[in-house]
Amino acid sequence: MKKILIAIACICLAAATASAQDFAFKQGYRGNVGIGVGFPDGGNVGIMAETTHGYSFGNGLFVGGGVGFQNYGGDVSLIPLYVDGKFSFLEGRKVCPFVELRLGPNFWVGGGSSVTGFYFSPRAGIDFWRLSAALSYDRFSVNGVGSGVFGISIAFNF
Repeated sequence: MKKILIAIACICLAAATASAQDFAFKQGYRGNVGIGVGFPDGGNVGIMAETTHGYSFGNGLFVGGGVGFQNYGGDVSLIPLYVDGKFSFLEGRKVCPFVELRLGPNFWVGGGSSVTGFYFSPRAGIDFWRLSAALSYDRFSVNGVGSGVFGISIAFNF
């Protein structure tokens, strides 16, 4: 019985790995849900959550859009709404590096008011299995005054 369970586990692992090798290079709809931590310029460590959905062209290029949530303590939260462009390298590999850029409006909510600003987020990371790990620098600006956040995130791709 033990040998059967080990064999089933190996088959499942091989199937999952094989399907994930070219995930970034499959054409069609793709989405992800991610979480992370952010380290703002001179502030508290915060939490980040995001979801992105769009179309993969099958050559490593993905274009889509998404929404996020960020909070760095206190009652003010940031909600970026963005367009997303991502390019993955090295087709057919278990670990696939990528570069990504997100742009769009950013909504600062809480504290009895709401303010709209600009969101800019270049990213670099790796896709492995159905996960993506990324390092980012999120830049927010409102009325010409900006703030930056270094982030580390992980996302599940589907």
